[in-house]
Amino acid sequence: RLHFAEIVEVGPGQRVFDVLVNGLTALNDFDIFAAAGAQNTAVVRELNVFADASGKLTLAFDKGPAGAPLVNGIEVLQPGAV
Repeated sequence: RLHFAEIVEVGPGQRVFDVLVNGLTALNDFDIFAAAGAQNTAVVRELNVFADASGKLTLAFDKGPAGAPLVNGIEVLQPGAV
């Protein structure tokens, strides 16, 4: 689970970026403000992904057309955990 909250920008479209997991796009053109609906409002995106063959999980945040990527928290759960 990735936790986001837009704490700087004051409207949609001001911070847009991609999230890649193990080299594959998991969130494309993600806009925190648009997803949450307001500034200082939390939003969680649950990504059902698995570690690679060596047991690694790689996250990358690629700058999109506006602003710089931002993530406020990362949770990694074992399969079947709530």
